[in-house]
Parts: sequence; C-alpha cells; structure tokens
Amino acid sequence: VWPARAERAPGPSVFPDFARSATRAWWGALYGPLLEAGVAGLWNDMDEPSVFDGPGGTLPLDARHDADGRATDHAEVHNVYGQLMTRASYEGLLRLPPGQRPFVLTRASFAGGQRYAAVWPGDSSSDWSHLKGSLPMLLGLGLSGFAFAGADVGGFSDDAGPELLARWLQLGVFYPFFRN
Repeated sequence: VWPARAERAPGPSVFPDFARSATRAWWGALYGPLLEAGVAGLWNDMDEPSVFDGPGGTLPLDARHDADGRATDHAEVHNVYGQLMTRASYEGLLRLPPGQRPFVLTRASFAGGQRYAAVWPGDSSSDWSHLKGSLPMLLGLGLSGFAFAGADVGGFSDDAGPELLARWLQLGVFYPFFRN
C-alpha cells in the first residue's frame, strides 16, 4: 500500500480483482501452506483497499474490474472490495481443512459480511474519545448483523496511560471480540 517507501525493491503494488470468482478461488487456495504450518485463523488488514500514495486513499475510481465477465470500475466495487476479499479467505479456509470452522478477521466489509468474518473496525487511538466511541460503534455493528466485533483495547496508535488502559480493559471484557 506504500510501495514507493519500500526498503527493498520499491515499485508498484498489485491488488487482486476480487470481483472475479476465479481470483477469489485462487486467493483462498493460497492459505494451504499457512494452515499446514499451524495457522488457525486469518486477519485481512488494509482490505478497504488502502493506497496511501494515491488520490482519496484508495484505488483510482476508474481502475477496471472484471466482475465475472461484466466490466466495471472501482467506483462500483470499492464498497464491497473488503467483503469480497474476506469471502475469498473464508471460502478458501472452508475448502482446505474440511470439517473445521474458518476464522477470519477483517476491518472492511459490507452488508452480509458477517457470514465470512469477525470485524475489527480499524486503528483506534489511545485516547478517551476512542474508548467512548467504541461502544456505539460496536453496538451499531451488532445491530447491523456484525455481532462478532471488537475494537483495539487500549488503542492502536500512541500509548495508553495506566488509567486509560485499566478502564479500557474493564470495558473490553464486554466486547464480543477482545483484542489488546
């Protein structure tokens, strides 16, 4: 997402076209070696998709997608891109170790995405306003069907002081998904 800043081999990033079912099948099959190594769940991060060096922080809206033979652009696919990536991950895990329930965590989804993943709503700051805001955010996600969701306990960016962390831990035990 920031290829120009890469230490080794800086260059362009490539984003799979998850609007294509063949791409989703390819992506899901890539998890085989991870599962064989003992990985039990997956975390799809930056799946909005994020492009830090681009306009609007995402792919150009005129970037082309092939939705199984129906040509379209990123303006149409943007809001479902994360869900399509999560679907690809979930369906891949479902096929690889038969009989095991897949666990996928995502920070980008769309209506119906609770079928494929738990939701972590992104990087929160270590401050009181983000602790306070986590409650309505998670309640809203729950009311929207995303019952398995949780914010970063203590925040992600910056360092939580002892009082903030203690209070956030006390609140976080009631989150459906706890991540510190």
